[in-house]
Amino acid sequence: MSNRIIEAVRFAEKAHRGQVRKYNGRPYIEHPIRVMYKVMLHPDCTEPMIIAAAEHDTVEDCGITLKEIEEKFGESVAQIVEGLTNPSHGSKLPRAERKAWDRRHLASQLRDVKIIK
Repeated sequence: MSNRIIEAVRFAEKAHRGQVRKYNGRPYIEHPIRVMYKVMLHPDCTEPMIIAAAEHDTVEDCGITLKEIEEKFGESVAQIVEGLTNPSHGSKLPRAERKAWDRRHLASQLRDVKIIK
């Protein structure tokens, strides 16, 4: 595993520290790590995809900005994380409308984003 991937895991762990999964109370970091490992098994996996998988919830859930992701991990990672970030997050729209908005957003994203999602 590259130093950049290890750095990404540490960054995500720090960002999610103290958060737990809604339904089982397990540490939240287990989810992005699980996603990251699944991405690593994909034949078209790249390092930016692995890093973005580790960071995919930091913008929505931790107050990390896309600018911070770009500064720390580069433009390609930030673009993937942006594609993985639901545009409806924080919206007061009804759930069905939020989910439709998120699906439209995902449909227009890069292949790397769709693989991770």
